[in-house]
Amino acid sequence: MDKTKYKSFLSTVRTSKNEPLTSISINSRVNEVCRVEKEFNVLMDDVVTDKEKTLDLIESIMQSKNLTERQKNNFPNGVRYYYEFVNGTKLGTLRENNRK
Repeated sequence: MDKTKYKSFLSTVRTSKNEPLTSISINSRVNEVCRVEKEFNVLMDDVVTDKEKTLDLIESIMQSKNLTERQKNNFPNGVRYYYEFVNGTKLGTLRENNRK
């Protein structure tokens, strides 16, 4: 993962209130992706090249017994942002992709 380019991408993301992400939020998203790579023994650059693999990973995160509820909520967001960073398109939720 190219953290510098990912942080640069995140600095262009707008919140639901049309405000830029704070530096704390940007660092949190980067850390979430790093934690997912470590916890699930994956390379995000490999996973996000395939939409189905990315959705499978998000499902695995949400079903994990080793993560806290907060992590189960936050980690998928980091994965979605990283997917958008690499592919230039939003992934959407599991429901929007006819999952779950």
